[in-house]
Amino acid sequence: MKKSTTPGNAASVITSLEEKMEADASSIYVGNVDYVQQQKSWKLTFVAVVQSTVLLICQSVTNSIALAKNLKM
Repeated sequence: MKKSTTPGNAASVITSLEEKMEADASSIYVGNVDYVQQQKSWKLTFVAVVQSTVLLICQSVTNSIALAKNLKM
């Protein structure tokens, strides 16, 4: 996907409909955004969310395995 940037502007501009569709397909929607947030702050937030989600999945799998072992007895 080609993106053009204007000098002094960190944001990239998608130039065609095909590029827009490709970008939309690989994007996520985040509502109620505080646009004052810095990139590092966002990264910390998303890392925490992913870590807690993975922890919940692992706990669920562990509980399911324990339940299955108890049912076999």
